[in-house]
Amino acid sequence: MFSQNDNINILVIRFKRIGDAILSLPLCHSLKLTFPNSKVDFVLYEDVAPLFEGHPYIDNVITITKKETKKSF
Repeated sequence: MFSQNDNINILVIRFKRIGDAILSLPLCHSLKLTFPNSKVDFVLYEDVAPLFEGHPYIDNVITITKKETKKSF
């Protein structure tokens, strides 16, 4: 299992709906409190990504297009 001092990379994928992404923000907060050395990345559609850039509990916002998701899934 993980300890609080571990450096963990966490990827949160919430690109389908903006509401789902917003409701995921408390999760990012809890992850940062539990694992202070973690890196939390967020995957979102490019049109909503600016709303999450600079958030104190998200280290990196990764953007994708709707066209990319149709090809991948």
